[in-house]
Amino acid sequence: MARNSDKIDFSRVTYEIKKHWYVYLITFIVITGICGTYWLIKSPVYAFHAKLIVEQDETSTPSGGLDQMMQAFALGGSGSVSVQDEVLVLQSRSLMTDVIATLGLNSEYTEKQGVKNVPLYKNSAVLLDIPQSVLDTLQEGFEVKVKTHNNGSVDVRVGGGLFAKDLFNIKNAHLPVNVKTPAGSFQLSATDKYNTKDEKDIKITVTGTNELVETYLESVVIYVESLKTNSIILEYEDNNIQRGKDILNTLISHFNVRRKMEKIKTANEKIRFIDERLAIVSQELNTADKEIEKFKTENDLTDIMAEAGIILEQTSVNKASIVGLQTQLAVFDMICNFLEDPANRYSMIPVTSGVEYEGAAKSIETYNNLVLERTKLDMSAKKDNKALVTLNKQIDSMRAGVVQTLQKARESAEIAYNDFVREDSKYGARIRQLPAHERIYLSLMRDREVKNQLYIFLLQQRESNSLELGTAPIGRIIDEAYNEYWKISPRGSILLAISILLTLILPSIYYVFRSVKMRKLCVAGDIETLSASHVALCLPNPETEISGNNQEVLDNFRKLRNEIATDGVRNIVITTANNYDNASFVATGLAKSLQMAVKKTLIIDVENNTSIATSLGCTPTASIVDYLNNPANTLDTVVTHCNDFDIITFGIEGLDSCDILYHERFRTLMQNAQEKYDNIIICGNTFDGHHSLGAVTEMADSIIGIVSYDTDRKIFEEMEKCIAASNTKYCYIFYKKA
Repeated sequence: MARNSDKIDFSRVTYEIKKHWYVYLITFIVITGICGTYWLIKSPVYAFHAKLIVEQDETSTPSGGLDQMMQAFALGGSGSVSVQDEVLVLQSRSLMTDVIATLGLNSEYTEKQGVKNVPLYKNSAVLLDIPQSVLDTLQEGFEVKVKTHNNGSVDVRVGGGLFAKDLFNIKNAHLPVNVKTPAGSFQLSATDKYNTKDEKDIKITVTGTNELVETYLESVVIYVESLKTNSIILEYEDNNIQRGKDILNTLISHFNVRRKMEKIKTANEKIRFIDERLAIVSQELNTADKEIEKFKTENDLTDIMAEAGIILEQTSVNKASIVGLQTQLAVFDMICNFLEDPANRYSMIPVTSGVEYEGAAKSIETYNNLVLERTKLDMSAKKDNKALVTLNKQIDSMRAGVVQTLQKARESAEIAYNDFVREDSKYGARIRQLPAHERIYLSLMRDREVKNQLYIFLLQQRESNSLELGTAPIGRIIDEAYNEYWKISPRGSILLAISILLTLILPSIYYVFRSVKMRKLCVAGDIETLSASHVALCLPNPETEISGNNQEVLDNFRKLRNEIATDGVRNIVITTANNYDNASFVATGLAKSLQMAVKKTLIIDVENNTSIATSLGCTPTASIVDYLNNPANTLDTVVTHCNDFDIITFGIEGLDSCDILYHERFRTLMQNAQEKYDNIIICGNTFDGHHSLGAVTEMADSIIGIVSYDTDRKIFEEMEKCIAASNTKYCYIFYKKA
């Protein structure tokens, strides 16, 4: 089965490249010329960079307990600035629209200087005044071409399209000129750069804002430098250094202004809201103060904690006084009972301490002194002693006075005791009220403290937002826009590399395509691409038979012999793709290599256009035709011995071998030859339906096809089809171009 004919044959590609090397040279010259022209025409493009850092909001630090609490519950407080959010702002359409309007980028001015179009950013001699409102709504752009003359006049043309008439065309006019454009009529005027003596070709390209915004948003690259920093990188490419810097610097400037205005607006809204809340909280705070005042007034309170301490201290003192008075009353009762007992008539009062009343204490002391004196006198005097009687009377009379004094002291002590008991009851009732008062007081104070903290928080927030009105820009510029020293395009080295690359690629693609779609066989690889077999030898196309002195050719035929003449292979058929292919060269070369291997070999020449014996300089004695026509002829009578070769020639030139090869006598000839010779080489003609060598394929053990340079592909495919159909081992020999 033949291989895929669309497979790439790299050997053929290599052949084509070697053959047409000059095409690569021409291609390199043409492409280099194109790249050189581009390098001359193209304005240099530079890369621009800028860097800024997004400042964090310092006022976002919590300053109080209430702020911390509100932050903890996500109810308030300020978070850190998101760098990614700021990148989105920088990439917004509205911001880029403001930049375009500020720099006037809708109208691009270029001047033709030789083969270059030089941008005239802020350096144009003329100005087309178009309102920004028109540019913002412009759907399709247009071009205005202005040519200035050295006499001060100008030519102005506004094109109407590829095949349409010009919308506006005026010559030898003087500025200012009203120019009619697709967007309306606008004035074209001179700038301070205009010189009436100069001749210039200026082109004004007007683009709508919407289209221009899309272009610049794709061109300006904005990204965060690192997740660990708040820095933002801006990159842009332009062919005008001043414009490239202005675009990035203006973008950063508008970003800062916009963010500052947003912060100021937000701060003013917060201040307005805070002022409203401050008024409400202030009123609520006054109400809370009045409620505390009313509660204290109604309950005679100043400071509950201090008052509780005083009451507890006073209660302790009262209780001590009550205990003391109770002791006094008990002492008084005990003394009175002692004095009223007749058994103790002249006995001393045993209790002398603990009586705090001075009068009672002195009476007891005087009474005890009299009793003591009587006791002394009684020990030495008789009962009727006058002095003793007198003392008895004094003691008796004084006892009644002491009792009376003690009773009065008791009454006084009892009055004081009752007073202290009443005071103790009052303090006890006050103490019992304190927990309820404290609970109410704490509730009022807590409400007041919350309102007070809220009031302080609102004041702090108002001050913080007031500071926002004078805050610094959110984007602190680290590097203003700058351009790299080396231009990024056009680069001579890159253009040269492109030229070399295209020089190698374009012709190679053509030759690859040509090799796939080949019509002629030019290299051995073409055969292997179309055939299921292989090329055994690749030789120069010979004009004569093999020379015994050509060692290289002999070595090639040895290689062919070793591959073809294997065990079981005796009959070898040689066929050609074209009538002019030299099959005798292969037949004699293969026969010589077989004879060198001590193989007795016979060449049967069935070509009807060239005789091998004649080419070797021998005269054949008989031929195949003679053998077929005369039954008396044997194998030995038709074999010609020529230069060590045994050859049977075809015979009559011009006779078609197709019919003869099907003769029964030819089969007998083959059988007789196989008995005498080790190998038989049948040197045939073209192997097709007309000059058919198919008659001998059933006798062939191997087939060698000969294909020469520039053979038609269809002829080879027919040859391959016939050989492959024989189901015989086969290979090819290719005659390459000399």
